[in-house]
Amino acid sequence: MTLGAGDCERLHDGLVAQPVNAASALAYVLAGAWLARRAWRGGGPARGEALAFGLAVAAAGVGSVDFHGTGSPAARWLHDAGLQAAVSFVAVHDLALLAGAGARVVPAWTGAAGAGGALLALAPGAGGGLTAGLGLLVAGAEVAAGRRGLRAGWSPRRRGAYRAAVVAVAAGSACWLLGRTGGPWCDPDSPLQPHAAWHLLTAFALAAWGRASLGGAVEGAAQARS
Repeated sequence: MTLGAGDCERLHDGLVAQPVNAASALAYVLAGAWLARRAWRGGGPARGEALAFGLAVAAAGVGSVDFHGTGSPAARWLHDAGLQAAVSFVAVHDLALLAGAGARVVPAWTGAAGAGGALLALAPGAGGGLTAGLGLLVAGAEVAAGRRGLRAGWSPRRRGAYRAAVVAVAAGSACWLLGRTGGPWCDPDSPLQPHAAWHLLTAFALAAWGRASLGGAVEGAAQARS
C-alpha cells in the first residue's frame, strides 16, 4: 500500500504528499515538547520517566510527519515505531503501577520499545497489529487500575486530565475508523480530514494522560523547590 493511502486525504505530487495530515501530526511534536519541558522543569524522582514519555510522543510526531509528508525510505518504520514507542510507554507504566514497581518503568520501556522497533524492521507489516495489541493491553490495564482504586488519591486536576484523555481517545478512534479511505466520513479533497482530527485528539490525549499519570510527582518536586 502506498504510504498514507489508507488515510483518505488525496496523495499529492511534490514534497508533502498529504498536507493536512502531515501538518496535524506536528501536534505530537508539540505535545511531546510540552511534556518534556514540564518534566525537565519539575525535577524530582519522576523526572526521567516523564521526560522519556515526552520524547516518545515527540518521536511519534516526527515519524507521522514523515509518513504523511515527505515519505522517506524509512517513513513507515518511523511512523509505526514512534507510535508503538508512545503506546508501549503507557502500557509499561500501567503494568508497573499494577505491580507496584514504578521505579522500573524506564528500563522496562526501553527494552519493550527496542524489541518493538526491531520487530517492525524485520516485519514492516506488523505495525497495525502491534499497535492494536498494545492498545488492548493499555485498555485492560487502565480498567484494572481503576477498579483497584489506584487513582483514588489523585487531585481533581489530575482526575480531570485523565477523563479528558479518555474522551479524546474515544473521539479520535471514531475519526480514525470512520474517516479511513472509503469510510462514511472520507472526503479526499476536504481540508477537514478525520485522520487529522485523530492526530489532534490523540496528541491531546497523550499530553493529558502524561499530565494525569506522571504529573503528581513532577508537580510535587516543583512545589518543593519553590
